[in-house]
Amino acid sequence: METRLRHLEDTLPRLEALLTRMDDRLQKMENDTSEVKGRIAHLLTLGDKVDRLALDVAEVKGRVAHLPSTWVMIGTVLGGQLTLAALLVTTFRLLSPH
Repeated sequence: METRLRHLEDTLPRLEALLTRMDDRLQKMENDTSEVKGRIAHLLTLGDKVDRLALDVAEVKGRVAHLPSTWVMIGTVLGGQLTLAALLVTTFRLLSPH
């Protein structure tokens, strides 16, 4: 019994040192875990921002899709100019002496 007790007493300092090292490693792992949790939380907020940005882009795409094409704009401008020219010609003919 005494031999076993002596062996246990001899082994105890090594076990205490091992437990101390394990405690230090565990503390480091807890710190790393906290850092990872912080990064994940940041990524989640980035995900929300990306979702809002996607909605904004979709809204802009919808508005751009309803814009008239180039040819429609050219036709509208030319039509307006031709109408103005016709009104001017008519006005000058009516106001000019015969």
